[in-house]
Amino acid sequence: MGTIRGLSDRLLGPGAGPFLRSVFVRVFDWEMLTASAAAKGVTVGIMLTVRVCFAATGQVFWAAGARITAANIAVGCPGNGGCARGPPSFGGHSWLR
Repeated sequence: MGTIRGLSDRLLGPGAGPFLRSVFVRVFDWEMLTASAAAKGVTVGIMLTVRVCFAATGQVFWAAGARITAANIAVGCPGNGGCARGPPSFGGHSWLR
């Protein structure tokens, strides 16, 4: 499963989150919301572990990481309709109520 998860992370598909979510739903028979939350937690844990391992061995390119982070923020906020406007409203009813 680890190899498949690694290959699915942006190489073969949309990323590891949807892969983990589908595994949790199909294999463990979880509900979609529970599977989605668990997939998010697993993904965050993996990414933090990778960063700690790279930092511990001195294999971090800080300048490149800062540029990539700035680009992600610059593209992500306008793409989401502005980060501070709140949840979208459709027909006067918010989907998150």
